[in-house]
Amino acid sequence: MLVGRCSAAADGVFKYSALELLDLCCNFSPNSITRIKSLGLFRLPCYMHRASRRKFVTDNAFSCSADSGAAIPSMLTDRRSIAPAQRHLNQPQVRTLSYLRPLACVNGAVSSTSTASASVNNTAAFILLNPRSLNNKGLLIHDIITDRKIDFLCLTETWQHQQDFFTLNQATLPGYVYIQKPRSEGRGGGLAVIHRADILVKQLPVLNVTSFECAAFSLAGHTQLQVVLIHRPPKASSTFLSELSELLTSICSISTSTLLLGDFNIHVDSTSCPFASEFLSLLDCFNITQHIKGPTHVKGHTLDLVCSTGAAPSHLQCLDLAVSDHYAVLFTVPVPVPKQRISQNITYRNIKTVNTLALTNILETHLASDPLDSSLDGLVAHCNTAVSWGLDSLAPLKTRTVSFTHSAPWFTIELRTLKTTGRRLERLYKRSGLTVHHEAYKDL
Repeated sequence: MLVGRCSAAADGVFKYSALELLDLCCNFSPNSITRIKSLGLFRLPCYMHRASRRKFVTDNAFSCSADSGAAIPSMLTDRRSIAPAQRHLNQPQVRTLSYLRPLACVNGAVSSTSTASASVNNTAAFILLNPRSLNNKGLLIHDIITDRKIDFLCLTETWQHQQDFFTLNQATLPGYVYIQKPRSEGRGGGLAVIHRADILVKQLPVLNVTSFECAAFSLAGHTQLQVVLIHRPPKASSTFLSELSELLTSICSISTSTLLLGDFNIHVDSTSCPFASEFLSLLDCFNITQHIKGPTHVKGHTLDLVCSTGAAPSHLQCLDLAVSDHYAVLFTVPVPVPKQRISQNITYRNIKTVNTLALTNILETHLASDPLDSSLDGLVAHCNTAVSWGLDSLAPLKTRTVSFTHSAPWFTIELRTLKTTGRRLERLYKRSGLTVHHEAYKDL
């Protein structure tokens, strides 16, 4: 039984207005439909009548309020009754995806475009660590790289000698390589940098100094960053500041972005130390900022330093990783990390240089002799041998090493084969103009 406001005619037929029909509707749409309509995502594609070729579109008036008292709108509206400027019935119609709209930001959610741009990593993760000898600590360093997933691990006091690679190989993960500068003489010392193999790193020559050890490398890219790793022995040397000044002069003149880090064994946290004051004054002359503020040693002194000019490190923290009496210094540098180009060896033949007359003579000479096997398979093998011998003589195989700027792991061997077949069918169709070749090209 229908209960509602209606007016009964004399003949007993009930007549309802548009508002009354809306009140009688019991299938209410959920709140999610209203939300989708407000975002403008609830749009349907155009519908074209097959016989009359008349276009119909969804009427936007369907979202009108029931309290307005307007008549119930039509779901399908003739496009010719909307606007003369929208009528293009004499022109070929192009199907477009105009009913698709980009997702909006709802309740503070990030849109898909901003998420994609935020996923781009333009920072390099560093760890500075003084392990006090890598011997018997290779697996521990291996675990640190695995857990932290860093880009560069700068090690001082590795205590590695010349031609000593076992411990570094044990500490290096697959996909990582290292730069080593062992101590030439004496006990202790030694520098090493373990970094990702896909990062383009160039080792730089440094001045021959005696008061400290030094290793330098640079990152290629738009913003070139030079990293200088230093270890100064605890024994004081009167030539340290002068040699460091010469090194900084040569390094800072090449690039405006320099990262100076290492174990300096200078108590920069002590305001009463004159040697520390002279060292900080030297850094200030080159516009270099020292960023470590807390202790880096178990005895409370600041010995391991991170200094920079240009790109300043961020997220800097000192952690005790239970490797030695020095803390590990973790930080990131806002600089694009250049990637190595993927190299690959390819083999090819230069078929264009083959002389037709020379190839014909080679085939005639080889095919003039009788094959050992007179069966069908033997004749085919005899012919293939003649062609291969002719190609090897006139167009031998060549090998080149090429590098790819953009990596495309989705472009598999099957896709490459399909692309090659498609180009072959396209050339065949353009040359012959036959319908069968056109259909084969379209089907592929």
